[in-house]
Amino acid sequence: MEKKILFNEKKDFITAEDYDFFMNLAFNKARFKFLHHVLGEHLFYDKSQSSDYKSHKAAVVSVVKHHIFNIQDFTQRKEKLWNDIRVNFWFMDFVHLLKYKKKYTKSFFTLVKMFLCSPIKSLSFILFKMKKKIFIVDANE
Repeated sequence: MEKKILFNEKKDFITAEDYDFFMNLAFNKARFKFLHHVLGEHLFYDKSQSSDYKSHKAAVVSVVKHHIFNIQDFTQRKEKLWNDIRVNFWFMDFVHLLKYKKKYTKSFFTLVKMFLCSPIKSLSFILFKMKKKIFIVDANE
């Protein structure tokens, strides 16, 4: 059966419409293959929408929430799934605030919020990051 999957042009998906596209492919049982070769690159310009952390994160959050609450049907526990995934976004905020913005107090409170809202998921997430040695790594270093 052939399906017509298009890029979603919703305003709140801007900068993350490709993520939505691949989520739709996966939902429609597309087959993916991992290639061990770089076939392209993504350039971020200072003035591009993708380089604005806050708006790009908002777009990704919109895509994820849309798929959890409107598209995916693999679980009825959608609020729990969203709460678990939210830990990832808080951790991204923590890294961004700490490393790029140098806002130490705000990054600390982001981490506290993460642990208060989902202590077990937060701990397992951070332990996973530490095990994989991908805690806070800068590609330019």
